[in-house]
Amino acid sequence: MDTQSLTKALQMFDQIPTFRCGLIVKSYNSVLDALFKCSEVEKMREFLVGFGNHVTQMLVRIIFD
Repeated sequence: MDTQSLTKALQMFDQIPTFRCGLIVKSYNSVLDALFKCSEVEKMREFLVGFGNHVTQMLVRIIFD
């Protein structure tokens, strides 16, 4: 996967909720796989931190809503 394809894939991932689709484990795994194949280790770390924030926000909504 080249850098341009990776950029498009990340943009598509960010747009998933606008299509009224939920983010599932396969979505996250696909992004991590693409980042790994492009040797984007730092972006993988940033993505995982963001994933942790997403999970935290989801749990807060479940608990307090």
